[in-house]
Amino acid sequence: MNSSLNGLLPDEHHKTTILETGILLASVVVDRSYQIQLTKVYFMANDTVIRVQKVLQQHAELSKEANSLNSDDDLFAAGMSSRATVGVMLGLESEFDIEFPDSMLRRDVFESIRSISTAVESLTS
Repeated sequence: MNSSLNGLLPDEHHKTTILETGILLASVVVDRSYQIQLTKVYFMANDTVIRVQKVLQQHAELSKEANSLNSDDDLFAAGMSSRATVGVMLGLESEFDIEFPDSMLRRDVFESIRSISTAVESLTS
């Protein structure tokens, strides 16, 4: 058994791996017997993430560089205001030539790089 798992409580953990062609995000659950179960896998093309980070850098008014954030970091905790979110949305619409439907104008859609990238990819596919 991997000693790094000793003492872990059952919990969900996230792992982000940057690949040449994109970013692989995996969520796993570790149970009491230290069994690991893969619960979710996401793949985002690097181009989408890089372009989202560019828009965030220009419009989100973050307390640090957008490309230094992890894909699941809370953008609101990193300094993005609700006013800045409007600028981010408009910047994304321009960058990706998309329009966010009213049903996607929610805080959870704009709270992380991953959630924004997922939304953008759903609108561009």
